[in-house]
Amino acid sequence: MTFNDDNLVSVIAYSCLFVIAAAGNLTVFITLLRNRGFKSRVNSFIMHLSVADLIVAFIMLPMETAWHITVSWKAGDFTCRLMMFFRAFGFYLSSFILVTISLDRYFSIVHPLSIHDAEKRGKIMLTIAWILSVVASLPQVSQT
Repeated sequence: MTFNDDNLVSVIAYSCLFVIAAAGNLTVFITLLRNRGFKSRVNSFIMHLSVADLIVAFIMLPMETAWHITVSWKAGDFTCRLMMFFRAFGFYLSSFILVTISLDRYFSIVHPLSIHDAEKRGKIMLTIAWILSVVASLPQVSQT
């Protein structure tokens, strides 16, 4: 395998995605960190989604870019397994947090008077999203 035009297109695309994802999610993350005094459930969900997207931006995108530049994996088995774990983890976490946000909006519409349970339910759903992301990503590190 050699570096070719397809690899070049992939490197350019991943580099552009990295710049956009890093700038956008860092902006959101820093803005939410600065406004920590204004805590809301929605801000908490968006903060977690931003963290998940930053994992994708700073782990998966540079890894894919380096992989397409070198056209092979040069970092060894352990690093490969670790990076594959975080690659899957970022995507699972983003997806599960989006589901969590959807469920929160559903409960807010269907049960608008149960607002006192919403904060606790939101924390539980976020915890479950993180745990399920770890569990779903674990097969990436298993020995075959």
